[in-house]
Amino acid sequence: GEERPGGRSSLVAQLYDASLFIFGGHGGSNTTLGDFHKFALADSSHRNDEAATIRDLSSLPKAELHLHLEGAMRPGTLRELCAKYSIPEPSIPCYDENNNPRPVTDASRFDDFSAFVGVYIAACDCLRVDEDVCRLVLEVAQDLKDCGVVYAEIAPSFTFYSKHFGSMENTLRVLVNAASIAERETGVIINYVVSVERQLGVDAALELAHLARTGATDMTINGRPAVVGFGLHGPEEGNPPGPFKDAFRIACGDGTLASLPHAGEIAPSPGTGAKSVLDAVQILDSRRVAHGVLAKDDAETIKVLKQKKIALDMGITSNYLLNV
Repeated sequence: GEERPGGRSSLVAQLYDASLFIFGGHGGSNTTLGDFHKFALADSSHRNDEAATIRDLSSLPKAELHLHLEGAMRPGTLRELCAKYSIPEPSIPCYDENNNPRPVTDASRFDDFSAFVGVYIAACDCLRVDEDVCRLVLEVAQDLKDCGVVYAEIAPSFTFYSKHFGSMENTLRVLVNAASIAERETGVIINYVVSVERQLGVDAALELAHLARTGATDMTINGRPAVVGFGLHGPEEGNPPGPFKDAFRIACGDGTLASLPHAGEIAPSPGTGAKSVLDAVQILDSRRVAHGVLAKDDAETIKVLKQKKIALDMGITSNYLLNV
């Protein structure tokens, strides 16, 4: 919902000129369902066909702004890497659309959020050498391209496997190199969001805040800053946004990085889901909140989101599959 975004990257300007919208951008979007229908018809209507047909949505250029790298690992890759390192395949039961138990790698739905986290950690544990990381990032980029994605902001959880690469900084550099290779091969533009794992505490968050700035100023993906945002991930229960204020000030205080916390997916404590969203905006100074669905429980929070034009990266499919 802004004027033509002068001063932003040429990619954003090109997308704007092509009448495409980056969803969940820092200023939000006023795009309507009618706009989508108009865009979908664009390729066929200009040929003056009497009966224009809606094109395949997978070919509609789009931006992916809420993607967890390891969670996007292909099931087949997870199985192969588990075998490579003699790691037991995740066997946590989850459920399909009819609530029938199914093996996790063939699942439609997880039993709950903790079941998903268990599988996610298993995927992280499989990443032990540069080759594994390069394979994952390339496959994710290929899958994004198949979905019509031209730009992606990807959040890796490298805290969980940095021990295999010597340090957190070394791990981030491996990820940056992998993104450069994947971008050149697929054409999908990739940027990273370095994110705090709530459950690891404030000290770990402060360390990551400094590393995120290093990623923005000293690391590049094909000539661009490698890190564009600072996030807050992990279980929300018992971990509200407030204690991470200093980490976000260090990372984002001067505008070098965007503040991109998760909030309002699961309440930190009973009845505090909407407050968590509000805290992400007012304490962490976020203009784009991941999830935010529990804001619905408080009219004042909704009012603030509207007044400040806060974008919510809602993961509706994720909420369904994780039984959130």
